Amino acid sequence: MTHEKDYSFGSLRLKRDTLELLKDIKEAFDVSYGHKFTMDEFIRQMAASLEAGDPGVWDIYCTMKTQREELAAKVEEAKRLRGQENKKD
Repeated sequence: MTHEKDYSFGSLRLKRDTLELLKDIKEAFDVSYGHKFTMDEFIRQMAASLEAGDPGVWDIYCTMKTQREELAAKVEEAKRLRGQENKKD
């Protein structure tokens, strides 16, 4: 039995000192929570902290995310309708 996980990774161009800062903050999260986070989990936990620490930014983020999701749904619907029209021709 294999345990294959499908991960899609990206990259960020960050200065070395910024990377070191993130590693140090991650280590502080690990110690504080008593749990070893992956870098991905750490970034998500840090974003969750943003929700409480800066609700204005979090609200804008949520609005942007909702708008992107709505737009993506409209694009897919337009593609679906266009596909139906092409089948009629």
